[in-house]
Amino acid sequence: MKKNGFIATSILYSFFLIFITLFVALITNYLHNQVLISALDEASWDILMGINNTKISDLKPGDRVRFANNTNVDNQQFLNDNTNWVVAYVQNKDANNKTYYFFSDIHAPKGTIFYQLNLDRFAKMHTLSIDIADELFKNANKPYNKSIKYNNKAGNPTIDIGFITSSILNTTRNQNYNVDIADAIFDAGGSYAVKVNSAINGYTSGQFYNMKMYTFPLGAAQSNLLGSYCGGSFDGTRVTYNVPNVNVNNTFGYMHIMDDANKGNNYIDYCFYASPIAYNHSAKDLVVTFDEKNAVDLISATFSSQYNIRLMATVTVNVNANNTYIAGGRGTSMDPYLITDGVKVA
Repeated sequence: MKKNGFIATSILYSFFLIFITLFVALITNYLHNQVLISALDEASWDILMGINNTKISDLKPGDRVRFANNTNVDNQQFLNDNTNWVVAYVQNKDANNKTYYFFSDIHAPKGTIFYQLNLDRFAKMHTLSIDIADELFKNANKPYNKSIKYNNKAGNPTIDIGFITSSILNTTRNQNYNVDIADAIFDAGGSYAVKVNSAINGYTSGQFYNMKMYTFPLGAAQSNLLGSYCGGSFDGTRVTYNVPNVNVNNTFGYMHIMDDANKGNNYIDYCFYASPIAYNHSAKDLVVTFDEKNAVDLISATFSSQYNIRLMATVTVNVNANNTYIAGGRGTSMDPYLITDGVKVA
């Protein structure tokens, strides 16, 4: 009996020790989880507080933005919903003021509008063209500006909307952004009209040029193609913007460098360029689908609706102002910053 009693007591103590071990492990795991949850809550709170405290003056080149639309501008809307913009350039005016330049995607403006234009005796439906957009930008009523909710709150600095210009493209390109930021800014997903707003060798000031996008599959772009299609050259490391053997500079185009680890080298996979001189592009190059011969990219038919219009929004903000807060978002392509009325979210 004593032997059996000893065995029974040993088993009892073993179960007790196992229970204590499991209990301690559970308590330890619970406390560890509580610490993790507390840290996560604190980090989440910091993120939320950071979003709530973010202002327009905190934005950086490459950040993605979405402006909330005003729901009623002369009983219609001039901008498509969910239009994405990217911060292209930030100019520090002085210690307290910054001017921001935002580029839209090519789907920003509505394709048709119902509006009273100077040449009309009554409002009617118009298919959007460069001429009509230009007239609307100059219109004293500023319908595009009014389409942004931020502009409809008294006291807010005005976000002014117009065409992307050659000078701001040139300024932006010269900032030497890294490839990811430059790609976010220049890759509009398609060709678009650019207004030449300053004297440039080879281009006519005051005219519009079609900034075309050329894609070179699998790094097919070599030096013999880049001059004609992109107005530049590439030595494997550095891009040079010019037109070989012609006294014309590529002032505002862009060539994208692809770093292909599998191939072990860099190459140009796409470019944007508006040529001021005649060129011959053959479909045999496998870049264009049909021959482009003896053409220049000057847009003479500004009344045509075939050209994409990419918009530029400009605003100067004071870093100390209390009416330039961002309502949410993280500034990415999937979750852009949202700018509503500039009021801080509680």
